[in-house]
Amino acid sequence: MIKSFREGESVINSEGFTMSVLNYRTANDMDIVFKDGTIKKGVRYSHFQYGKIKRPFESRIGKKFKDADGLLVEIIEYIDAKCVSVLYDDGFVRRGLEYASIARGSFLKNKSRVGAIHCIKYGYKATIIEYFSSLNCTVKINDWNNTILYNVDYSIVKNGTLKNYFHKKNNGYLGLGDFNSKTECGGIKPYHIWRSIIERCYNKNNNRHISYRNVAVSNEWMNFQNFGKWFKDNYDTQKMRGWHLDKDLFSNIENKIYSAETCCFIPNEINCLFKHVKKNNMEVSNKKFKVTIRKKYIGVFETKEKAYSVYKEKKEEYIKEKAREWQGKITDRVYSKMMDYKI
Repeated sequence: MIKSFREGESVINSEGFTMSVLNYRTANDMDIVFKDGTIKKGVRYSHFQYGKIKRPFESRIGKKFKDADGLLVEIIEYIDAKCVSVLYDDGFVRRGLEYASIARGSFLKNKSRVGAIHCIKYGYKATIIEYFSSLNCTVKINDWNNTILYNVDYSIVKNGTLKNYFHKKNNGYLGLGDFNSKTECGGIKPYHIWRSIIERCYNKNNNRHISYRNVAVSNEWMNFQNFGKWFKDNYDTQKMRGWHLDKDLFSNIENKIYSAETCCFIPNEINCLFKHVKKNNMEVSNKKFKVTIRKKYIGVFETKEKAYSVYKEKKEEYIKEKAREWQGKITDRVYSKMMDYKI
């Protein structure tokens, strides 16, 4: 039997109510309608065929209520609790209402609140662009992102407590998604790490900013949601506890950036390896140039160029030595980069 034949098929359920197939998509997904107009979605054909589908509670079609202005309405269509249509005495029909709003009388005849502008947190203005009920409206915020928020409670727009998740603080913003400032990954709150990165890179009043004034954060990571997902996917709570989030190993020495491509988790012992002495800052001892690696004396040299050449060679050897010590604990990506590392 092909699916089009099943639309219109009727049976009597175990309670004695007649029900018919309204829309048939698959054997596990179809809509049925009872004689009183009540619709039930997403049911299985096998349950329908054997009369196992019960009619949803007492039918709400035909019930009468008053709206927020005291006008009488009658329910003429009930898809589910979040999609109800009502009829006014003058023939006007409001669709897509929530039953809870109808029962409370917290809806209006028309979308008179569409276009209303309210001031919200951080000084933004929120414009109502769709109004379905007091618990379900759509607003547009006049920020850099032209943010649109759905299913918003009108009361928090009206009283100004609506939060703009795209509000930028030192270039970073929370964004919309699964992560918030209290989300934990293995007992660590990624938000605190992310906020610390943003602050030291872009907040001129941060006491560490002077050391990070030439360090950037990728556009992707300006949105905390992206950083939070990366953190969750890359932080091993079993073996990386106490490790550092590093940007230096995979960054260009002259152009360091915090990003998904340049960051990794490494132990402090390795993290300290990537702070290098510049040629013009070689240590001078008795008019000669002294070379040390991690406080270990290497030697002194007549010229700055020779000293720096030896420094690079020995430092790269030392980094490879540490890579071999930590092999199997650090990721393969980190190990390979350390073995190929060039100053």
